[in-house]
Amino acid sequence: MQELFQLKARLAFSELKDIINLSLPIIISQVGYVLMGFSDNLIVGKLGAVALAAAGVSNSVFFLIVVIGIGGLSILAPLVSKASEEEDHEKAGSYVKAGLGVATLYSILIVLLLGIAVYHFDFFGQPANVTFYSKEYLGILIFSVPPMMMFIALKQFTDGLSNTKIGMYVSIAGLIVNIILCFVLVYGYAGIKAMGLNGAAIATTLARLFMLIAMYVYVFTSKNFINERKFFFKKWFEIRKETFELFRRGFPNGLQMLAESCAFSLAAVMVGWITTAQLAAHQIVLSWAALSYMVSTGISIAVSIRVGAGLGAKDKSRILYASYVGLILVILYEAGTFATFVIGKEFLTQLFTIDPEVMAVAPTLMILMGLFQIPDGVQAILLGALRGLLDVNIPTYLVLFSYIAVCLPVAYLLGFTFGFQSAGIWFGLVIGLCLSSVLLAIRFHYYTRKIDFKT
Repeated sequence: MQELFQLKARLAFSELKDIINLSLPIIISQVGYVLMGFSDNLIVGKLGAVALAAAGVSNSVFFLIVVIGIGGLSILAPLVSKASEEEDHEKAGSYVKAGLGVATLYSILIVLLLGIAVYHFDFFGQPANVTFYSKEYLGILIFSVPPMMMFIALKQFTDGLSNTKIGMYVSIAGLIVNIILCFVLVYGYAGIKAMGLNGAAIATTLARLFMLIAMYVYVFTSKNFINERKFFFKKWFEIRKETFELFRRGFPNGLQMLAESCAFSLAAVMVGWITTAQLAAHQIVLSWAALSYMVSTGISIAVSIRVGAGLGAKDKSRILYASYVGLILVILYEAGTFATFVIGKEFLTQLFTIDPEVMAVAPTLMILMGLFQIPDGVQAILLGALRGLLDVNIPTYLVLFSYIAVCLPVAYLLGFTFGFQSAGIWFGLVIGLCLSSVLLAIRFHYYTRKIDFKT
């Protein structure tokens, strides 16, 4: 009995090391990517509450639509991992071109939807001055969509082959480029005229283009992909199977992320119906939430890769160890973030602004945001594990139900019908995340019980 326990402990520890080694570069990469928007908000915040609110609602609308592509391409890493475990280099290499093709399709769809959003921005019911600046800001960000989608496709490929450090390096470099350009273009330096809020959007677009070029050069020249690269240039009709599989399995993931993004983005829109100060407070808290969530998603991606490898190896124990170790890791992390946000709520708000109207609201929202840290992390890991198992349809229905059918109506009722305003809207988000994590846990337990590679 003791030997069995020691064996399980060694397997769990080994899996923990693998997940940490995989997830740390992914986390740094994810955090670096989110810090683009985070640093933009810090810089733009000095322009005033209107500029901060405009950037906030514009980014909310932007990511509300862009997540369709981000989620759709997220299935690429576990598919590549599974093919690599099966030593099918042709399929792994074919996924690169398929991924770029699907990224192009998502880019076209997203650009069209964002164009409609800009043209009909009045629909979101924001104050006139916020709407004016938002339309220009979002219109510029549209140009960043194609390089963003292409970069994600290439990064998913390298992550799937457990080469996660290159994405980290490129993301850090992109962040540095973005911060420098943002300062220069927003406030004007070295003879460049200050562009204000629009300068931040241009800086982000140029930084995303830089990241795509850097990743493209690496993937298509590195010796790490010699076995896969000979299949990069297959004819489109030769990879139609991989392209269709990537789109078929990825689109439900896009809907999953869309549901959660929809909840948070429409929450921002609802808060904008109250006051500009409350919208600015919402954006500050959302920036911290997004930054924190990147750690959970980094671990989730690592879990999906490890689970995909276990699926390719037909080893149920590897699947379960990767999933449970990921869950334990994220729960410990999110417990720490909960304490941080509750204890440091005033300080974290003051890093953005000392506006008294914003300061009167943001700390309360920070506490509510802290409450959903653990359920948010749990649902991220469960979605990653199910994605690695290529189980995408049922989890999509569960997520859609949690966020669209429950979260948003409850947020509206608490915020407006019961008069709790932005605090009520955020408590609705807490309820949606808790429900999603419970339903996904039930699905994971049911699905993994049926796995039997011997039959």
